Amino acid sequence: MWPTVFIVCTAAAVFLIVALAHSHGLAGWIESNPETNWCCSAGDDCLPQRAENVVYTADGWTVRGLDGTIAETQKGLYRGTPDGRPWACRYPGTRTLRCLFLNEIRG
Repeated sequence: MWPTVFIVCTAAAVFLIVALAHSHGLAGWIESNPETNWCCSAGDDCLPQRAENVVYTADGWTVRGLDGTIAETQKGLYRGTPDGRPWACRYPGTRTLRCLFLNEIRG
């Protein structure tokens, strides 16, 4: 009986560790950075964006399909992504832009 309990507990622990490590999927690089982890919640609130949907306006950066802008000097605008794509984070349960990650300045 003890070997079975040990195996079940070990499997459960490994599953939990893997689930926590990958809890944010592709956006784990945002969540694991102490400077940017406030941008993320749970689920799919941080996703890569098509470059043509990221637009610079007189008010700042915006993403087509999301509400709001982020000014050049505002917290929430970051430079550099590991895959070269722009990434946008939104407030949970909304379409409101929370953070934006860019690789180049186009404004």
